[in-house]
Amino acid sequence: MIEWEQNQECEVNEMELRKLEYFLMVSDLASFTRAAERLYVSQPAVTNAVRSLEEELGIQLLDRSQRKVTLTAEGKIFYRHIQNIMQGISTTLNEINDLKSHNRGHLTIGVTPLAGITSTSRLLAEFRAAYPNISISIAEHNVGQLLELLHSDKLDFAFVFDLTEQERTRLNILPLACEELMVCCARRHALSRMNSVTLAELTEEPFILMETSCLFRQMLVKHFEEADSMPPVSMETMQVQLLKSLVAENAGISILPESLIEHDGNLSAVPLTPSIYLHPSVVYKADKLLSHAAQAFEEMARKGAQS
Repeated sequence: MIEWEQNQECEVNEMELRKLEYFLMVSDLASFTRAAERLYVSQPAVTNAVRSLEEELGIQLLDRSQRKVTLTAEGKIFYRHIQNIMQGISTTLNEINDLKSHNRGHLTIGVTPLAGITSTSRLLAEFRAAYPNISISIAEHNVGQLLELLHSDKLDFAFVFDLTEQERTRLNILPLACEELMVCCARRHALSRMNSVTLAELTEEPFILMETSCLFRQMLVKHFEEADSMPPVSMETMQVQLLKSLVAENAGISILPESLIEHDGNLSAVPLTPSIYLHPSVVYKADKLLSHAAQAFEEMARKGAQS
């Protein structure tokens, strides 16, 4: 057994990777000339690199006596090990570069039932277009559940609105574009012909609202109570699409962000006087260490907040 294989430990970091690359290419092509052409360098550069490698190792790797360059017995052993090492280095560098460039990864994002509002859907669509290889799982819950999941590290981000001061202290908050709330009614409803309406004028209208656990409903109730004009609630649901379908069938009216109404031909959006706005935000845990994928999403959300 040769002395190199028995006793000498060859650490890759003690050699220039370029010398190893040149050696592998010469071995694969059985020619210094063809290896130089493939590597886009001069033949002397390849020859000198391989000779230097042999001198460092104290062994002859290549037999140059024939027309075709061949591996010596020692060279075959060295080639087998170095090929595996170089493939491992290449794979590792590619994975690191993917992470650095945010080209790979996975995010888990929480949304409320109002996730269809423009600011939310636009940000998710823009991020998907910019980073197509980052997969996203979307979980729908009410705001309270989303905050619990954030703090237990089961979510990377959440889209929420109108947080309390106590909740704000534990989160990083990136505000998104606010949305005006509108009365949502069927096109054939009498309200659809009005230019605007006050909350007090809605006290006799049957309302279809989100369930009582929903923060959005709680916010609406607060506004009605301040106006001393709480209307009857005829139906409750946590499904926005079902709510809109019921309103379209004239089973009642509701109040929703304008962007959830404006593109539905079966619904009318009637402005409120005075106006009421929803203030959505992207939030994440204040002390959370962000992955490369999460950093990319945070950066895009921050730009959206500043625009």
